Amino acid sequence: MDPISDMSIFVSVVDEGSISASARALGLPRSTISRRLSALEDRLQVTLLQRTTRKLRLTEAGRIFHQRCARILDETARAEAEVRELDTETAGVLRVGIPSGVGTEWFRVQIGEFFDRYPDIRLELITDHRARDIHDEDLDLALVRGPLPDSLLVARRIAPADLLCVAAPRYLERGPPLRSPADLQAHRCMIALHDDFDGDRWPLLHGEHVRVVPRLATNDMHYLREALLAATGVALVPWISVVDELASGALAPVLLDSVGERGSSYFAVYAPESRHIAKVAATVEFLVEFFARHFGPHPRPWS
Repeated sequence: MDPISDMSIFVSVVDEGSISASARALGLPRSTISRRLSALEDRLQVTLLQRTTRKLRLTEAGRIFHQRCARILDETARAEAEVRELDTETAGVLRVGIPSGVGTEWFRVQIGEFFDRYPDIRLELITDHRARDIHDEDLDLALVRGPLPDSLLVARRIAPADLLCVAAPRYLERGPPLRSPADLQAHRCMIALHDDFDGDRWPLLHGEHVRVVPRLATNDMHYLREALLAATGVALVPWISVVDELASGALAPVLLDSVGERGSSYFAVYAPESRHIAKVAATVEFLVEFFARHFGPHPRPWS
């Protein structure tokens, strides 16, 4: 039993005016059309068409069924066309969840280039410091920091997420020595309030943590970086959020051999059944290419 196929045959017979004409339009034998109509009426237990040697006449049940079937077939055709378009067109709205601070800085740099490449995509950027849930927030794509939990989502690595301690040289020159994790107790530590980080528990490279006393706590990575540049204190931050400042000497890495995290990554995650798979795939490829070009030339401070 194929209800959609039976509906198509029935609507064709009515619209063409005869079984013979419908058979020619559909490219099916006349006997097949007759057999399928009879099977349809048997299943519905009603007479849809009164057949005579001259013409077919719709019964009242047939008229109602024809109206409903025509509407269903039209909606089905529209649905298929929309899905094909969504699956193949890099156009329309794309909702992307990005981490605040780090993520907004990335998109500030690359957004113009993205629009030049995909002029028909309209971005909705949803930013804050929380972990992202694709389905709960109706997102097409999210950028998250790994490691990732077991999930049915598709994940693509796009950038390193290594953490390291940094401070402005001016701050280090006037402050007490900073040679070991224990020395952090004598310093003005600033922390990021973020679901991805442990706040006042900074990871050690050998697997444990050192607890710091925060003098400043913020969920705004941009503000934290500005405070670092103003020689306010020392902070644990993602390497890629300060890569330009490290390259220029405005910030310096500290405790490279003891404090921080190595080998973690940022991922682009999306649902495999996404309705906007073409737009999502194009955006992910753009991000991978952009980050490789932007961060690839910069040596890791710990290498």
